[in-house]
Amino acid sequence: MAVKAVAGSPAPNVDLRSGERRQLRLDVAGAAGEGSTILRNVSRTGVMLEATPPLAIGQRVDIALPELGTRTLTVLWNNGTLYGCRFDAPIKEAAISAALLRAEPLSPTEALQVPPRQHPLPETEKYSLRTRAAIILGSAVAGWGILIAAALAIV
Repeated sequence: MAVKAVAGSPAPNVDLRSGERRQLRLDVAGAAGEGSTILRNVSRTGVMLEATPPLAIGQRVDIALPELGTRTLTVLWNNGTLYGCRFDAPIKEAAISAALLRAEPLSPTEALQVPPRQHPLPETEKYSLRTRAAIILGSAVAGWGILIAAALAIV
């Protein structure tokens, strides 16, 4: 159940997170049980929560969002009382807009109190440069092969 929401401008997206982050202050029920849980920013794929009592990395928590109901999150990182969490499934942009439309803008002082994320997500394994080049070259050769075969079939 949402109690209060305050919206701000988009938070900068300077790390491995995907999607535009919107700063806000939204008191939500669920994540910290009897404690306090405040949504600090939100995107389609995750949120940053301020929660007391503490949450554990890897812990799965449910929070209630306005116009959306209860959603499950997994805690990925923490910095003091701040927790980066990922939704099990992306939420709709309309759910973010609904919370922001009910909100008042953040004051400049309050907007500055939201610290940037300090712990990056675990890096996903990438193909080596050689493997990526081979995939690109192979795709190009296969594409030209298909075009040449089609041209020869027409003639």
